[in-house]
Amino acid sequence: MSDFTLRQDGKGRVAAIGDMTIFHAHQMKEALMTELGANERLEVDLSEVSDIDTAGLQQLLLLHKEAAHGNKPLRFQGHSPAVQQAVQMLKLEALLGPTVSVVWS
Repeated sequence: MSDFTLRQDGKGRVAAIGDMTIFHAHQMKEALMTELGANERLEVDLSEVSDIDTAGLQQLLLLHKEAAHGNKPLRFQGHSPAVQQAVQMLKLEALLGPTVSVVWS
């Protein structure tokens, strides 16, 4: 098990790094919601996610919902193999797939 961190660039781009699992659910929620609130638009790079479970997917779905509710552009990109597998297994491509954008222009 590795830690979860969210690296920010200060320009609305973040990279999720490590495990997006139940062990880090509270930390993920806090970090992702803080970034969404602090930015007009948000890009989430998932290329460095080493493991993800349903708790991690739940946090991404919550982020998607909150972005849509706040009419904030959100983009997921760079899906790691672990994220791709989880998204495909649960048939969440329409919400969390690599080409999904919420209100992005």
